[in-house]
Amino acid sequence: LIDVKFQSKKEHSFQVLKRNFSELGNKAACQHKQLVPNYIDNLCRLGLLEIPAGHLSDDNQYSKLRNHPENALLVKQLEGNETHKIEFEKKYIQATGLGQQFMRACVVDKRLSTRK
Repeated sequence: LIDVKFQSKKEHSFQVLKRNFSELGNKAACQHKQLVPNYIDNLCRLGLLEIPAGHLSDDNQYSKLRNHPENALLVKQLEGNETHKIEFEKKYIQATGLGQQFMRACVVDKRLSTRK
C-alpha cells in the first residue's frame, strides 16, 4: 500500500490525495475497485486486518505503485514546481489473528467445494 500526498515544500504540510492505494482491486477482480481503500479501512476497523507502522524492505512492490499511470501523471504535472511535490508513504497490510481465524472459518476453498 501507499498513500499519495500533495506536499508543500515550504510549509512542510501535506494533503492526502489517495489513501491505501494498491493493486488489490485489480488482483482480486473487484467490481468497484475505487472502493478498495474503504474496504481496507473497514476490515481494519473490524479487527480483521491491520496496517502496522513501517513498511516492507522490498522496494520493487512500492515502485510499481509509484509508477502506476495515475500516480506518474500526478508527478509529471508537478515537475518543476518549486512549492509543491508528490510524496509517497510506504505501508503494508496484514491479517490479524482474528482475521486469520475468520479466513479459515469463512473462506471456502473452491477446490474442495467442487468435489462430490
